[in-house]
Amino acid sequence: MCLAIFSFICVANRHVISDYFSRRFHRLQQNYLINFWKKIAALKNNLLKFFVSSIIIWSVTISTVYFFFTHYVDGFTITDATCLTVLTTLSIAISTTPVNLGTFEIIVSSYLIKIFSMPISEAIGLALGFHFLIVLPYIIVVPILSITNLSLLRRN
Repeated sequence: MCLAIFSFICVANRHVISDYFSRRFHRLQQNYLINFWKKIAALKNNLLKFFVSSIIIWSVTISTVYFFFTHYVDGFTITDATCLTVLTTLSIAISTTPVNLGTFEIIVSSYLIKIFSMPISEAIGLALGFHFLIVLPYIIVVPILSITNLSLLRRN
């Protein structure tokens, strides 16, 4: 009943309501659109730098996975490295514990056990070692990119 009364009032007074909301939110919409286009223009200026740094980080990560596991696992291919990189990235997205301890190791050890029939203790040991090693590219590449971005900001 209340919904029917509210609907009738809204329909009967639609011009008053629409004028109120259009005046109130017109300026907010205008400011939002101006800020949105300014951010798009800024993103366009930095888009190439974003893609290059992203490609560098993904390449370093996939090559780290490949070189680490080819040393310990027979038959490990670049496809396996890419698959494991995507799976570990997804496991990092599920932040259940600090530094994703546990979730990351479960993904890596499960992959090694199911795909390569590796013993559980060996798979867990490799997962722990790999978890430490996979953080190193970020520790190395991110500060370098941050320093270059800071120097670019100082010039502008």
